[in-house]
Amino acid sequence: MVTETAYIILKFTQRKNFLFFFFYILFIPIVKGVFSAQKDKEDIKTIQIWLDSAKTLIDIDIIKAKNLAENALKASNSINYVPGIFESKIELSRISAKQGSFTNAIDLAYNVLEYAHEKENKKYIYQASHILTGIYFSFKDYKKSKEYGLEVNKLSLNFKDTVSYVNSGIGLCLIYLELKDTVTALSYLSKSLSIAEKSEKKCRISFIHYIYGDLYCNEKDYNTSLFHLGNIKK
Repeated sequence: MVTETAYIILKFTQRKNFLFFFFYILFIPIVKGVFSAQKDKEDIKTIQIWLDSAKTLIDIDIIKAKNLAENALKASNSINYVPGIFESKIELSRISAKQGSFTNAIDLAYNVLEYAHEKENKKYIYQASHILTGIYFSFKDYKKSKEYGLEVNKLSLNFKDTVSYVNSGIGLCLIYLELKDTVTALSYLSKSLSIAEKSEKKCRISFIHYIYGDLYCNEKDYNTSLFHLGNIKK
């Protein structure tokens, strides 16, 4: 009887151990996954806060903005958070351009652009192209600037982003003026003015009239120049 009882206890213990082991291997990875996902979620929230702060501080405290963007990139890489990786690189590219580190800015922008084209991510194509338009304009490489400026203008229209469309149109006007193509420059300026006047924000209208005024003054068409300069609102 004692032997039979001991045998039953042994079997029960073995069964408990087996069940414990079974549930351990079944559920521990799930539990770990839940905690890991929760931690990643918290990390992503922190990364976004850093990136938002970097965007705000870029014109106020560029060193702090750079540190925040670098922290966001490092944290994004550690959890393989792809949006954070490329948004961090975009911010670091902007910061590098403002600091005059154009080689680094271009490398970062091209890295984002390569990924964006591969994934057909129009948001990142727009952001990287926007940076490259400005950098190449400052280098007086107007053909390259035009290439990326046209991309920005097209995507702004696709996004139905009035402000970006108007701004990119003005940018293309200035690029085409540098390329001595006044007809195309005026075409983009006219489109920008038309969209700006129809929009609720009425963005950049005075600036567009200023460009018109300056352009016609250089052409010695003073009446048209004065008309546009008279439309500048203080």
